[in-house]
Amino acid sequence: GGVVLAPDGLPLIGYIYDDPLSSKSDFRIARCLNRDCTRADVHTFAQDITEYPSMTLGKDNLPIFAYADSTEGLKVIHCGTLDCSSGNTLTLVVDLPTTGFSFELMSPHVTIPQDGLPLIFYWNTTSKDFYVVKCGTLDCSSGNDIHRLPLPSGTKTGGVFVVALGNDNLPIIVYQDVTLPIDHTDVFKCTDAHCVSGTSVPIYTTTLLSDNDHLSMVIGDDGLPIITFRLIDHDNPSGMGVSSLIVIHCGTPSCDSGNTVLTVETSQAIPDSYTSGHQSSLALAGDGTPMVVYQDYKGIFLGYDPNGTPILSPSKVKFVKCNNKECTSHTTSLIHHIEIGSTASYESTAVILGSDNLPVMFYYGWTQDLSSGTVENKARLWVAKCTSSTCGQPLSPSSIPPKRVFVSSTTFTGDQAGPVFGNNCQTLATNAGLGGTWFRWAGIGTTGIYTYLPNDKYIRIDGTPISESTLDLLDGTLLNPINIDEYGNLVSDASVWTGLNEYGKAVSNCNSWSSTSIPSVQGVTSATSKEWTIKQSVSCSNAARIYCFENTLS
Repeated sequence: GGVVLAPDGLPLIGYIYDDPLSSKSDFRIARCLNRDCTRADVHTFAQDITEYPSMTLGKDNLPIFAYADSTEGLKVIHCGTLDCSSGNTLTLVVDLPTTGFSFELMSPHVTIPQDGLPLIFYWNTTSKDFYVVKCGTLDCSSGNDIHRLPLPSGTKTGGVFVVALGNDNLPIIVYQDVTLPIDHTDVFKCTDAHCVSGTSVPIYTTTLLSDNDHLSMVIGDDGLPIITFRLIDHDNPSGMGVSSLIVIHCGTPSCDSGNTVLTVETSQAIPDSYTSGHQSSLALAGDGTPMVVYQDYKGIFLGYDPNGTPILSPSKVKFVKCNNKECTSHTTSLIHHIEIGSTASYESTAVILGSDNLPVMFYYGWTQDLSSGTVENKARLWVAKCTSSTCGQPLSPSSIPPKRVFVSSTTFTGDQAGPVFGNNCQTLATNAGLGGTWFRWAGIGTTGIYTYLPNDKYIRIDGTPISESTLDLLDGTLLNPINIDEYGNLVSDASVWTGLNEYGKAVSNCNSWSSTSIPSVQGVTSATSKEWTIKQSVSCSNAARIYCFENTLS
């Protein structure tokens, strides 16, 4: 919904509450009673809405909300009090057309220009156009003007957009252009206060195998837009999803020249589970530089530990503090990392500059309680009040403990090599006194190892580096061979069951390590090329070693 600072310097939070009893989505507002938001008054004031509300403060310093009602259309609420507990005015601004579609309009965004009358943008799901509502009154009850945003002819938009007012008080819209064949991120600069006219320019062009979403924008102290979004790259040989947090500092108010484009964060996860830049939110820090909060989404089911307990990889909330307006350098801090087995994912995020000139972050997360043996979803709203401008200890590769790797001291026939989690690797590590939780480098059926890998740095148990990250591990080469067993002994040139290619994708694997009558792929301990994991295919009746990796969840 949104977060703003009230006139008293305390945060106001608008958010969705999904009622499990009625299966309806309610809109609530939380008025923080102190700067850290450890206490708040909460009120429900709208029901049966979609997940796309927008919130701001009107010229009377009272909240104004624009949201899509799933059956009626675009509605506006002008609150009668700061906490919306009384005196609210509800106005149906745009009726849904009688087309049979229940979500004809989505993603409203409300802003207050210089004249104090709300200006609302929304997306039409059928025509793929943006529309503009210029309200005639503070509560939009009369005198409204509605028109289509005049984008270039033939433009198709994806419904992802953000709006800000430039220093000239004219709106700037950043949007996702999905006109075939290639997606763009475009900027539309209005040339009048009602956006009847304007100019559009592309600021980022993707490829046929990539796209972008999760846009955010602020106007810098220099009057130039700063824009962030998530770039998703589907063209990766490992089959994993690579996503990046992109920061653009525009060179002009309309972003038509002199733009600086930087990739700030990049990470990798399983397909359709893209991480860096997920649900990103942007604001200006006290020194005028960008600060971004985003979700590093890792909440996926990985398998079972040796005790049969389901394992979920962790979701993280991260904070990026740019050191200059262009974000050519930055620090990244870990804000929230829920214990394994509880958190599935974080959702919407928001960041503002508090009244003490320090960041305050808000994020909504789904958790999963697996203790009963079934998945029970729960939702929570978190507030993180930073005590420094970088929000804690910045993350760096040296601050993340590397995970250990060894090759087994014993050999196994293919049908005895074991599954990914538990059994052989865990037993070997425990008998050697290594501690921790371990998994096996192996394909299972058609499931590749990238389904299980977190983004970690790996070393042999003698401290020798193997890879700097998961991306490094899956690029076909190692820094050093995995030729040390769990006791620290050299295993110079031995065959290893893998069932994986150099990108971590499953290949032949003894029928999921259950048969000796068919062949499987092996690697060799002496190699640092792709042959460390895929050198030859041999009968599963042969004996070979296995690779064991320490689990980041240990």
